[in-house]
Amino acid sequence: MSEIISLNGEWSLAFAPEIGVMPRDTDELSKSGFRVIPAKVPGNVELDLINAGIEDNLYFGLSPLNFRKYEFHAWYFERDFIIPEGFLQEETLLRLDGIDTFADVFINGVFFLQYNWGYVGKFNFKSH
Repeated sequence: MSEIISLNGEWSLAFAPEIGVMPRDTDELSKSGFRVIPAKVPGNVELDLINAGIEDNLYFGLSPLNFRKYEFHAWYFERDFIIPEGFLQEETLLRLDGIDTFADVFINGVFFLQYNWGYVGKFNFKSH
């Protein structure tokens, strides 16, 4: 039977307008000065912005127009987790559900893969 580690739950979400050179790794991100808020996975950034008190309710009045500016932002999700000893096997997969369009994925600060034009992906952990 396969063991599963769920990464659902609390994450940190850093974000800023896509202007100039964007952070290329976790070290650059930590020095970037990007705003950081709590985020829930699964979830969406609009609800995270509302829960952080940055935006008003998405469903009233002209509030949806306030979210247009975020179409031009970069979003960085980060979370620490522990992989139990002996967990990684030949068929260990990293499954990503809900990535909207593009992502660079880092594990322990090391680039793992670039994800383009998808919403769900499965990646052999040892093949990268």
